[in-house]
Amino acid sequence: MTRRHQGLAALAAVALAISAVQAVPATKFGHAGKFVLPSAFEGTWVGVPKTSAVGPFSNPLMFSIAQASNGDYLFEQNLHYDHDSLSGWQRFYVEGDTGVLWYCGRLEHFRPAGPADAGRYRIDAFSLHEQTATSVTFCLDNSDPRSLHGPWPYDVAPHCSGCSCGEWKLSLGASGSDDAPTLTSSVVMGGSPQHLLVSMKRRGPAPAVPFAMPGHGSNFTCDFAPGGRDASPVHNVVALAPPTDRAHGHTVGAGGGAAGGRGCPYHEFAPSPERDPAAAATAAGYANCERVNEATGFTLAWTVNGDQVDVAVSARVSASQYVALGFRPASLLHDEHMQALGTGDERRFGMQGADIVVGSSSWKDDGYVKTMYAAVFAGAPEPSDDLVVSNATVSLSADGSVSTMRFTRPLVSGHLHKHSVDVPITAASCDFIWAVGPAQANGTPGYHGDTRGFRMVLWGRSPANNCA
Repeated sequence: MTRRHQGLAALAAVALAISAVQAVPATKFGHAGKFVLPSAFEGTWVGVPKTSAVGPFSNPLMFSIAQASNGDYLFEQNLHYDHDSLSGWQRFYVEGDTGVLWYCGRLEHFRPAGPADAGRYRIDAFSLHEQTATSVTFCLDNSDPRSLHGPWPYDVAPHCSGCSCGEWKLSLGASGSDDAPTLTSSVVMGGSPQHLLVSMKRRGPAPAVPFAMPGHGSNFTCDFAPGGRDASPVHNVVALAPPTDRAHGHTVGAGGGAAGGRGCPYHEFAPSPERDPAAAATAAGYANCERVNEATGFTLAWTVNGDQVDVAVSARVSASQYVALGFRPASLLHDEHMQALGTGDERRFGMQGADIVVGSSSWKDDGYVKTMYAAVFAGAPEPSDDLVVSNATVSLSADGSVSTMRFTRPLVSGHLHKHSVDVPITAASCDFIWAVGPAQANGTPGYHGDTRGFRMVLWGRSPANNCA
């Protein structure tokens, strides 16, 4: 039997086994009122996220599924975006008797070169929505008071609940000439924005569960205390298969020990990126600079001058594309007044509440640079003159591969200022969104697809050039 036929046979066997214990094709439970995942889901999986809330990854993401001795399941992953400074870890505990999934996560250093970041802990509850032979779907349980509201878009019109707020689907499949098993992880928020999309290949068996699983229902809690179960990054050790492919020039599994031997699957595969001459050119003349996204080369540089800030953004785009930067001064606030103004924590993973500056060298007849406002959680922004910008230019590199937009804006301006709310972008509640995409002939930005994200930065920080 060829490797292709072996792969197909394995998937067929999984489907046949599950169908034998399921009364209907899609159900909440795999067997006798219990949550049971087919064994084909278990293992250690690796893939480079095509889409994420912060932008397409350059580093591989490693994700594992293991069943504990009590019948519960443990899902684990570390998050390493483009380099060391933006990281975190996530553990998901699935109750074997109910299918309820609990999320315990921590994110670190989402504010580049700012003060020491103590991290952002959170707990969320998901309920089992549907299970088939080759997929399982969990949806946000917004009835549980322990689920933090932001950034889930509860109050975003139309008011969401369950799957329309947050949906996580894991799907088994096959790809490649040998039909190697794949696991696709898809997280959707607010009914449309793709929070995460990654297709992964198996790189090893399921790791051992290193601790006693937590209680169920009202007895469940995340343990973020020093030395606690959820207070440290994921450090499981499993036997890895020899790496066979590369992601963005980095060997998958590098640093994991001898091929086929013991190694750490959560090793950070990619080193800190080498300095890009284009990023250094963007940074020239500015007090601060950060590389926002490696996949697109999106770079942000700025200098605060009194009550104004001079900004430069660049990316690897052609003359027929645009670069865009959106400011949200109150994005991290969970405040009823801000919610009424269309901004705040529950809009964070969408676009809503952003004053946007977008530019393309193809928009000569329209002055190259436009200002817009994102009035909806997901969808096209609308023209707006709420944000005041000056000295706006767009230039293309000599080889036509990098576009740079420069402008000056007041620290206080935009949609909130128009509504008599003066929150400067130097406030700790500020974040920004970014995108690159096709510049349409009618002078409007086209859909950016996966090349977009959000980040946080301390605009008023001490000068730090991390691009030179």
